[in-house]
Amino acid sequence: FIIIAEDSISNTMHADPDLLFQPSSAPQITTGGSIASNDRSSLLGNSSYSRSRSGNESVNGAESRQATGYIARCCSCISIDYYKPYFDVDTIHVTERLKRVFMPWKDDFFQQVDAHPDLYSPFWICTTLILFTSVSSGLARYFSSDGTKELTYKSDVATLSVATTFVYGFAVAMPAAAYFVLSRLEIGGKLDVVELICVYGYSLAAFIPAIFGCIIPVNGLDWAFVMAGFGCSAMFLLRNLWVRLQAQGASMDEISADTSTGEGRKKIATLLVGLVGLHLAFTVGLKYLFF
Repeated sequence: FIIIAEDSISNTMHADPDLLFQPSSAPQITTGGSIASNDRSSLLGNSSYSRSRSGNESVNGAESRQATGYIARCCSCISIDYYKPYFDVDTIHVTERLKRVFMPWKDDFFQQVDAHPDLYSPFWICTTLILFTSVSSGLARYFSSDGTKELTYKSDVATLSVATTFVYGFAVAMPAAAYFVLSRLEIGGKLDVVELICVYGYSLAAFIPAIFGCIIPVNGLDWAFVMAGFGCSAMFLLRNLWVRLQAQGASMDEISADTSTGEGRKKIATLLVGLVGLHLAFTVGLKYLFF
């Protein structure tokens, strides 16, 4: 039995008489306790719609994850996680690797790397070289004044922009060119392009003290300092890369095995000229652009 207060009915009718005669949206229960057929179909339809909607969301989520995984596999270099291992170094490792640059007669740089090349030090070496080159260039102009004008030091943003493009450009182009040459000559073995960027980035550290010598206003002394930096850097590159190639099975005897046709000599000459030539171009450009 359902008991409804008369006051409630009276208040409802005075408020809105039509409310008592509006059909209810709830399912209608028949005498036997079952749900009417129309309401049953409505409930089944809503249930089917919910299942269909959740199924579509699952499919769309799976497709989205699949597309993301495909992009991550094909373009892993655009992910930050890809570069994390190359920046995982400590001060001891960096110090030991930098020592080898200023001791170019040693050829154990890749032993110090131990199959874990880093990009942290090459990045900061290039950045330091850019900043010091920009400052040293301004100081060199300041000290080389002929005295007819008032000596004033002015920072040049254009010089900083040129130095940034020049140093970073060579820091990437040089290893890429070396990797291409080694691949074409089929003597690179398993030498990774990251290892080339690492060894070339460290080699640029030899130019940092050299550019300070270019500040001294003595004719020819700037060339002496720049070429000294080139000699130290080039010797470091050639000795360590050659040892690395030997470790990969590209020894001198294997390269020049076919001496009757001169193919071995050609490969050696191409390798050495390519490495030293690009590095010499960097040195000459550094001198003429900024000093």
